[in-house]
Amino acid sequence: LLAAWKATQNLQITKILIVTDAVGTICKNILMKWHATLSHSEYLLVYKGVENQRDFPNTTLCMVREAHLSDLDKMVELNMTGFDEDRENATHMVHENFNHPLTRCFVGQMGDDMFGLANVRKEGAGFYICGFVIRPDFQGQGLGRYLLSQILQLVNTVDVEEITLEVDSTNQPAFHLYTTSGFVVESQADYYHLELPML
Repeated sequence: LLAAWKATQNLQITKILIVTDAVGTICKNILMKWHATLSHSEYLLVYKGVENQRDFPNTTLCMVREAHLSDLDKMVELNMTGFDEDRENATHMVHENFNHPLTRCFVGQMGDDMFGLANVRKEGAGFYICGFVIRPDFQGQGLGRYLLSQILQLVNTVDVEEITLEVDSTNQPAFHLYTTSGFVVESQADYYHLELPML
């Protein structure tokens, strides 16, 4: 760590972010000694199934489908508003997922409005859900749960080993959505900020 700090001194870096396993007590003891502060945690969730299927209002007005090339501009706008990203980063992420050979992009639509999107990437015998976002003005209406349930129905077949996703501890609404939709925490990573210089 000292060697890394020395190597970055000329770059005017004042803070670094260190990730550690949640149960890594030796690492955490060292970080506490250096007065690092917990920034946030990230959870890997695994789908275990839902006992009670829910009824969704407005389902006759909604549909979930795979994204088309003509959807890309709306998907970029949705990423910008939903993830608070600039246009360059949002465009890069949308195009990277859309063009990835093992990724299927799904959009949720109500009439002419795209209310949400999610990417499902094939990983071995399982699937990884990422980029799940609901447009802010459509949140709180059960549409996130509807979009997630439809995606799970599309990908959850008997030969799927597991379905996973990751969520940040700062996004409590998403964490609640996932853990009440059949996902359980598989592992946790903790992120610490370390101010420089350390000595």
